[in-house]
Amino acid sequence: CAPFLWGALACLPAAASRGAQDRNPEDASAWTSHPLSLQETLELAFKNNADILQARDELEANYGVSMQIRSVALPQLKASGDFTGYNASNIQALQAPLPVATHRWVASVRIEQSIYEGGRLRSSIKAASLTKQQAVARYQATVADKVFDVRTAYFDVLLAEVQQDEQQSAWNLVNQRHDEMKTRLGTGLVERYDLLHSEVLLASGHSRLLRGQTQLRLAKAKLVQLMGFSVPARLWDSMPLKLSDPLESPPPYSIELQDAMEQALQNRPEIEAQAKSVPLAHEHLTDARSGYKPSVKVLAGYGGFNDDLDRDIHGWFGGAQVNWNIFDGLESQGKVREAPARRDAAETGL
Repeated sequence: CAPFLWGALACLPAAASRGAQDRNPEDASAWTSHPLSLQETLELAFKNNADILQARDELEANYGVSMQIRSVALPQLKASGDFTGYNASNIQALQAPLPVATHRWVASVRIEQSIYEGGRLRSSIKAASLTKQQAVARYQATVADKVFDVRTAYFDVLLAEVQQDEQQSAWNLVNQRHDEMKTRLGTGLVERYDLLHSEVLLASGHSRLLRGQTQLRLAKAKLVQLMGFSVPARLWDSMPLKLSDPLESPPPYSIELQDAMEQALQNRPEIEAQAKSVPLAHEHLTDARSGYKPSVKVLAGYGGFNDDLDRDIHGWFGGAQVNWNIFDGLESQGKVREAPARRDAAETGL
């Protein structure tokens, strides 16, 4: 399933742009018009499976979170304007010794860049990268799990079909022998006990046949559900799902248990996603501690001032800005207490 998994990840931008609006769970023609191969079943699941669609949306959301985290370290371009008007009669009542403006406006365009945030700048860049990597790993884990589930369900249907055919043939044979015994009863060739024994075998065979039909129906329903479709009520008893791939024994795969465990630790995306949680928690702790420290920004831009006294001032400007939350209502202290606990939880989970 690895080629399909990487192909699914390559198709993510196009598939995500279509979104869930292309998914019509009631459209049975997608899986009833022709026999489905395993590859077609996997493709339908990738397009319509609810868990994969949800994981795809979560991946997009985490990409947005990554952009938000990184934005702290990037410059910001801002534009501002202000207009103020005063009542002239109130100004005259004050008897001001100098002329007072009754209308004025201020406008500016500036660019700001943080140069110190108490370690938050470097931490935000690392956290953004770790968040994106963790989101991709979680998406890969969901897709891999669903690919495994679909493959298993596909061959479960094939196996159930073979078992039902065998049970149907066995029941037909028992039924044929039972009919022969009924015709021979009274001729001396068949005893009453033999007929009763045949009826028991017939009932037992019919029970196994019904069980096999139920297993086949449930296996088909599970496969259709994994493909992301709802089974219409009119098709529940006779689900027109046909599969084209044969039921074959897989080729032998020789591997030692220790080697399998080592490969799983190295390659399983769930483990990779959990491993990213530890350094990500460290970066969150750095971000929390930055609340105790000042922040420094440099800025530059162009602005102007004008009023009804014909005063007009405009030009380029530059400067620096320092902010320090001496007391922020214990917000930073709360973050610092939260971050180590989440870091310890991530290390424990790993």
